[in-house]
Amino acid sequence: MTSSKRIFITGATGFLGSHLLRELLSAGYANIHALRRASSSMDLVSDLAERVHWYEGDVLDVDHLAKAIEGSEAVFHAAALVSFLPRDKKRLYEINVKGTANVVNVALACGVKDFMHVSSVAALGRSREGEFINEDTPWEDAPNNTNYAHSKYLAELEVWRGQEEGLQVGIVNPSIILGMGRPGEGTMGFFSRVAKGMIFYPTGMTGFVDVRDVARFMRLLYESGRRGERFVLSGENMPYGKFFELIARELGVRPPYRKVTPFLKELAWRLEGLRAKLTFRDPFLTRETANTAMSSWLYDHTRSLSLPGFSYTPIEKTIADVAARFRDRGLA
Repeated sequence: MTSSKRIFITGATGFLGSHLLRELLSAGYANIHALRRASSSMDLVSDLAERVHWYEGDVLDVDHLAKAIEGSEAVFHAAALVSFLPRDKKRLYEINVKGTANVVNVALACGVKDFMHVSSVAALGRSREGEFINEDTPWEDAPNNTNYAHSKYLAELEVWRGQEEGLQVGIVNPSIILGMGRPGEGTMGFFSRVAKGMIFYPTGMTGFVDVRDVARFMRLLYESGRRGERFVLSGENMPYGKFFELIARELGVRPPYRKVTPFLKELAWRLEGLRAKLTFRDPFLTRETANTAMSSWLYDHTRSLSLPGFSYTPIEKTIADVAARFRDRGLA
């Protein structure tokens, strides 16, 4: 069934946004408009590019946003910066907070009806380790909140403001999103590191979710008409040790076999920072990510399962699917 509803997407050339774009096109949405920066790589959407109306600009350019969003019935806001580098603190707040405020304001001005926003479990409050976190866990300012987490929390506030001013809002809060993307970027870095040989594994635990599930949930949520809610999207809570072991098994390499101690954690992120400076590359591990990897945060996905037609892909299958494509591309 083909839908002529005009849908606008931010972040459509990125990891999650490209999967969202595929999901909507495969579901029959034929009037999709999307924003791309002049420097954006189109590699993740090259086979779909001609089926989309593209607008050049970014979320900090209100004039371009207005031209791109005008006439849209719904906005799917997936554009965001994910970074745990200290130098990116200012950019995190510019893109994630100011950028979201711009998209909300333009959507309101253009009479957009529905606003579907990609947040993060990082924007939720964190209870004591080992206790489940859900949509109602209140945010608390705490030392373990990263700059990224704070920026996503403030971005959510902008979306809720938009609801008060007339938008019909739906928010998703994914945990760590897994799927095929650009080699070395995001969670693909996990596969690259394991393929090259990892000795140490962190002792923490967190939630993981398939990128295809996030995209499908967003479409189903939009079609359901449920608004004014947010949904934790997390397929499974899993220790990092088991996660890396599953990747290693699928890639046919030795899994990490030594636990990271608190001392090694402090040493590791410092040494990684030094290596990054010497090689002029971004560090794979920072102080923030090291602390997170040693913590255990559990996510309750009960509310998401109340959406008709939705279920989660087993994380073992997700890892197997990504590993297969990883090997097919000669990356392992």
